[in-house]
Amino acid sequence: MSHSIHPFEIRRVGDHSILVCRNMETVKIGVLVPGRVQLLELACVDILHFMSKSHLASLGLSELVVDSAPNVEISYITSSPAGESISASSNAQITATHSFKDAEVQPGKIDILLVLGWGTKGPWDQDVLDFLRDHVADDSTDVLVGSTGVYLGGDAGVLRGKSVAGPRALQDDLKVRYEGVDFVVDRFRWVQDGRLWSGGKIAVVSERVKHVLTRFSTGSMVNCNDLVAAYALRSSHFARPVAEIAIAMVDIGDRPRQY
Repeated sequence: MSHSIHPFEIRRVGDHSILVCRNMETVKIGVLVPGRVQLLELACVDILHFMSKSHLASLGLSELVVDSAPNVEISYITSSPAGESISASSNAQITATHSFKDAEVQPGKIDILLVLGWGTKGPWDQDVLDFLRDHVADDSTDVLVGSTGVYLGGDAGVLRGKSVAGPRALQDDLKVRYEGVDFVVDRFRWVQDGRLWSGGKIAVVSERVKHVLTRFSTGSMVNCNDLVAAYALRSSHFARPVAEIAIAMVDIGDRPRQY
């Protein structure tokens, strides 16, 4: 985990000299992949990549914007050793960069941990549950639980005593499964409770379709873009103008928090 270091530098702009401050922070993002992953959910991490210094520089944006952006490192964390393939929806494959045991992804080493849905309610391996519990307990990482990732958070016990959002069609099932959690699924697209952020959107559907979704936990109809956009706009890791530029480029984040 790298803290913000802002060295000052004198830069000439026309006939004037100005004092500028460069953001040298490296934001380390971990994507927790407990088994397989849905591409629709995984896509939200690209929003954070759009806020990186390297990406903004590649677009030819002004030095002022690029200097205010952090470096971004993204890790895909699973039980498999680094280099092994992770199955994704639509017959895709991604590559694991770290296992749960690697020192680089232990508590205190990651700034942001994304816990995304993959269309299941479990069960989960013990190392997955322990990894998530340890990061929440360490309280140095912002944990973003999106879509049906709420089931992993619930089974790990990290939602108890928290206000939590998630897929609307699964609200009744979530309330039955996890006591002591204030589910605000029917009111909010996303919610923050301390360092825990959660969200997930699903369209209003008929009772028949809702029954199917509750039975199979179909996370592929859910997206986490609102959650990630809201987080970035409020996070100390990203200057607000940087977050606003990235969100505008992907054309998201303009919907209200409340349904």
